[in-house]
Amino acid sequence: MRVTRRSMLSGIGAGTAALFARPLMRECFAADAGPPRRLLILYMPNTSIRTAWLPDGGRNPLTNTGDATKFTLKMGNETLEPVRPLMTVVTGLDLKNITGCNHGSAIIRLMSGGSFAGSATSGASKAVSATFDQVMATKAPLLQGTQIDSLQLGTDTRADAGSNGIQLRVMSYDGTSPLPPEIEPIKTYTRIFSSVVPAATTGDQKMAMDRAIAEQRSVLDFIKGDLDRLNARLPAAQRTKLEHHTEGLRELERALDRTGGPISLPGPPPALMVNTSVDHEKVFDQYLALVKLALQLDITRVITFMYASGNSQVSMADFLPGYAAGPLHRIAHAFKPVPLIAATRWYCDKTAKYLTELNNIKEADGSSLLDNTVVPFFSEVGQYHEHNDVPFILFGGKKFGIEGGRCLTYPGRTPSDVWPDVARIFGVDMKTFGDPQFNSGPLPELFKPV
Repeated sequence: MRVTRRSMLSGIGAGTAALFARPLMRECFAADAGPPRRLLILYMPNTSIRTAWLPDGGRNPLTNTGDATKFTLKMGNETLEPVRPLMTVVTGLDLKNITGCNHGSAIIRLMSGGSFAGSATSGASKAVSATFDQVMATKAPLLQGTQIDSLQLGTDTRADAGSNGIQLRVMSYDGTSPLPPEIEPIKTYTRIFSSVVPAATTGDQKMAMDRAIAEQRSVLDFIKGDLDRLNARLPAAQRTKLEHHTEGLRELERALDRTGGPISLPGPPPALMVNTSVDHEKVFDQYLALVKLALQLDITRVITFMYASGNSQVSMADFLPGYAAGPLHRIAHAFKPVPLIAATRWYCDKTAKYLTELNNIKEADGSSLLDNTVVPFFSEVGQYHEHNDVPFILFGGKKFGIEGGRCLTYPGRTPSDVWPDVARIFGVDMKTFGDPQFNSGPLPELFKPV
């Protein structure tokens, strides 16, 4: 069966082609290019305790000592053990000279590598340069050409009473402009998939999508004919892939719960309230499902996801029996390590299970989706409000040269030393990132040649 681009797209709507045909066309007509490369950045709120995070063992490439594969995870992160082969734990990284808003300034420094505007006494902080995700979205050709340039997502943007600064709620900046995360999965879902609704204008598509949601209709209802025509034109080997894509969308819609369960789609009033601890895990899971589908369908290749704000107001007890009550940030102010460690274990467990799902999605060349995705996972504090030896792990990226199953320590270095190495594997030659004073050069052995 000979398939051409024209025959594949014949009779298929533009929205359907953009969402479903893009990955299939790559596999059919651009096999030499391989699967798309992706960047997924995950932020964990201020919960870690250093003695429960820093592994025993590992290797220091700066002194040529130790075995990178011989390390033991601690109580705070041992729930990551199932994905040990998929991760490189990086220790020794410090965020130096943090002033102003303790958490906001540190997030800005970590993500932009730069200084921040604002006085040390006012508590205000403002980025003065673009964050790594936005630099890569604009400069890395491997990450471009998708329906959406980048997604900024979160679960909860609350902060301490009186802490109104945007810097606590944002990890992405386009230059000096903050890009607040979307925190309502159904709105993100509507924004992405309204393009498949046939209508005269974007506004009409949005209204039609809203009506469909209220009627509990699937987005697949709009494109059944398109999918039937696409399926008839695909080589046999790609028909299974199309079914996987459509089943992924069905799974997401089930997660969004169209049947009137505890999480309902918009319609006055929505049952799911944002910025509430009781629904924290539900929002978390919905966004993870949406992220997986967005990457699988190549809707975007750059995503940042904040598990909570820098002043996390999430109370784990509101959805997990037996956990300590009260906002996590206030627990950190009270110097209570036990509940903070429990929260870190929970976030690490959720992360491990999710990355396992990404690792089980197979690409056209037999590699996994996670093999082609670099996933930095970190927090801006080592513990409480201290910024030395902050948690930092690189997951996935096997096709980039991230070996996995290792712990590497670079005492006294900074996250700004990691980003140029990550940029280079995406094809961007970067000598330093952000303010040169926080760069000390490449980190040996972080990546292996590919």
